Amino acid sequence: MIIVSNDLESFIHLHPKRVENGVYVASKELEGGSYQAFVDIAPKKRNNVVQPNDFQVGEEDQPSPLVSLSASEDRTQGIDGKTATLEAEGLSTNGPTTLDFYLHGEDPEPYLGALGHVVILDEDAETFIHVHPTSDNGTTFETHIDHPGLYKVWAEFKYEDDGLITFAFIIQVEE
Repeated sequence: MIIVSNDLESFIHLHPKRVENGVYVASKELEGGSYQAFVDIAPKKRNNVVQPNDFQVGEEDQPSPLVSLSASEDRTQGIDGKTATLEAEGLSTNGPTTLDFYLHGEDPEPYLGALGHVVILDEDAETFIHVHPTSDNGTTFETHIDHPGLYKVWAEFKYEDDGLITFAFIIQVEE
């Protein structure tokens, strides 16, 4: 389950625990505001469908901040002494989009069966994409983005000494 604040600033990746057949529970303290939860499951013998579920924490009459994303030429992020650089190819709706993350000499550890996880969300929080690396030993991700616009990209990598770190980037996808 992915929870994102309506201003796209807060990103939380949770894994609910099964408490009984068909019932899963997760707990996370959130600051007041408006959020969307994306429950990403793959039922047996059915197509995977992810629909956002809106919810409010705290006062209902708090105005939701307007989302104003802008793509940046600087695609290097540093968090807690770790650095990730995003190299993106094919940022158009005409074919595959490749997101290659250079981790500056660091080797991520497997996290939930992959060397990383990437979530992509458009600025209106209507297009949700969750992808894994194209190989078991790399940090290259490939997807197809159907609509032009600005997208926020969250890339999660697990490090032996620092645990899970989430890097955020904004990309512009052309027609």
